[in-house]
Amino acid sequence: MDNRLFSSKEVAEMLGVNESSVKRWADSHKIACIRTPGGHRKFKLSDLNEYIRANNIGSVLKLPDSKEFENKKLSIGLQYKDHPVIIPHFFDLTMQADASKIFGFINLLVLNKYTYIEFFDFILSPVLHQIGENWATGQISVDEEHAASSALYEALIRINTTIIKRPKRNLKAIIGVLEQDLHELPAKCLSILLEIEGWQIHYLGANTPIFSFEAALKKTGAQAILISSIIHPVESEKMVAGLKVLKQQLSEQNGVLIIGGPGLLGQFKQLDFVDHWGLNYRETIQFLQTRFNKSGDVSIPVF
Repeated sequence: MDNRLFSSKEVAEMLGVNESSVKRWADSHKIACIRTPGGHRKFKLSDLNEYIRANNIGSVLKLPDSKEFENKKLSIGLQYKDHPVIIPHFFDLTMQADASKIFGFINLLVLNKYTYIEFFDFILSPVLHQIGENWATGQISVDEEHAASSALYEALIRINTTIIKRPKRNLKAIIGVLEQDLHELPAKCLSILLEIEGWQIHYLGANTPIFSFEAALKKTGAQAILISSIIHPVESEKMVAGLKVLKQQLSEQNGVLIIGGPGLLGQFKQLDFVDHWGLNYRETIQFLQTRFNKSGDVSIPVF
């Protein structure tokens, strides 16, 4: 049974009468109501249905459109950045695998004063984690996971074409995902954030061997390499050795090596030579701002 309590105004809209009529019926005990400590009238659905039956008005009273109710709840959640309300909505939207709807919702977040960093850290990351957990436990299929990820990637590409970016700076970054890992959404998010900051991006995408990062470094002379991995590397010792060489090459030109992703956390001690662990987007961008902004301004603008 629904336990919601309705106001006089809501009941009036549901019955198609004036609010004053509802209050009068309540005061004359034609409709049972509950008085709040502040003196406001509240009505239970069961009492409203009883009133309809007793007065032969017609069919049993129906609840207001649940979709409309959810939209109001979401609207309030957006206004106050209530992540527990927004995350389930965005998850359901993502599982529909409709890039246009995802794109529209991201724009709605921006209109509600979300920065892209906030969206990536507080909404997108939990949703990606939930998708991964649901796939691992068999709640969603491989094709559903791929369709959702593809729709998200397409929406991010469209978003990137609409963002106002700072003028290009003489800063270059190489971004990619380690070999055997096809999960490139986190890397794409980093690429977008750095482009906003004015960085020139050399994007390598998923399933990139370390020697490709080395080749890109020689070609571009980049100041930063950002590498992510969702899955645990098969040859972890070889991976650590390769990253150590990459770090040495970067150090020769005063560059930095940033790594992130749950797949690499098992090698945390062996990778103590890296310049920064990307545990979230905000800290990673702040690290780069501190390292390469002469002004030392580490404030995060509203993108």
